[in-house]
Amino acid sequence: MGACPGLISIGRVKEGLRTGAQPTDRVRLLRKLQTQHTLPYELAVLAVRDSNSEVREWFARCGDFSPWIRRKFQVQPSPDLATGANKDWCQPQEAHIADADFSRELVQIVLNDPDPFVRTCLHENSSVFYGISDERWLKYFRGTDHIGRLALLRNSKVANGLVEKIFNLECSELEINLNERIDLGLAFLSNVYRLHELKDQALLCDEHHPYNPSGPAPGLHDAGTLLAAIWKHSSKWPRETGIPAAIYRSVAVPAHVRSSVYASCGDTSLKFCILDSCDWLDRETPDIALHDKDEGLREHASTILEKVLTRNRDVQKKWLESEEEPSDNE
Repeated sequence: MGACPGLISIGRVKEGLRTGAQPTDRVRLLRKLQTQHTLPYELAVLAVRDSNSEVREWFARCGDFSPWIRRKFQVQPSPDLATGANKDWCQPQEAHIADADFSRELVQIVLNDPDPFVRTCLHENSSVFYGISDERWLKYFRGTDHIGRLALLRNSKVANGLVEKIFNLECSELEINLNERIDLGLAFLSNVYRLHELKDQALLCDEHHPYNPSGPAPGLHDAGTLLAAIWKHSSKWPRETGIPAAIYRSVAVPAHVRSSVYASCGDTSLKFCILDSCDWLDRETPDIALHDKDEGLREHASTILEKVLTRNRDVQKKWLESEEEPSDNE
């Protein structure tokens, strides 16, 4: 019988993880394997027990701890491989229970790691800390220290409700002080993956036609509501915290939200930040700024408006060209 497609030499990989010259080499190997396959349990154990904390930190943050960790990638072919049968798929319920046990064991190993930073990194892992329930995320938040909370705000699945509470200075439910709130806000604003996902769901990316979307956008309402709320909360933050400027640089919003915040802003330096954030859909904000009493803002608005209009034409042209391209079926 020939080699089973999708299988690798576990022994060879184990040797590579044990003898890799540098921790970065072992991380690179794990990342490659995890991208191509579901990582076998035997290799995941080696990763969470690696002698180098950098390798353990990476796996705590990016490793796959999901219950399906052995589902797609078997070390040994089943006896019935020739007939297409597979033990896991023949007994999915038993396999699920076993795999969930393996996942819990891996998580427990990380939670018992001697390095506190490795344990903290686990909070950033969306296969361990996940869910759409605000109550679940509040429980996560209350169950860890400040450093663990920073990691939670870097989690790609962090709940919208928790994020909104962080930026709402009038919310006392989280029982945190201003300095802690600043740290947590900046942690979320560095969560590039989550911010792009929210922008995508709100149809603010130039890959999507805002008036004729190709299909439904899961979470569209929640994404748009959260992004707008973050911008509206920015006016309550002291400028010296750095949060308002960071919001304007990082968080995408519809034109009407940006123009409204600009119109109510009394700080010239922040108005420049707002103008710089204008995307291809927003000519409202530079139009308002063209009538600002500050000459510098008026000049900057003129430059920004030109860039917005140019980008808008480029995007429209791209869409027209894509619509005119013949499909594979024609």
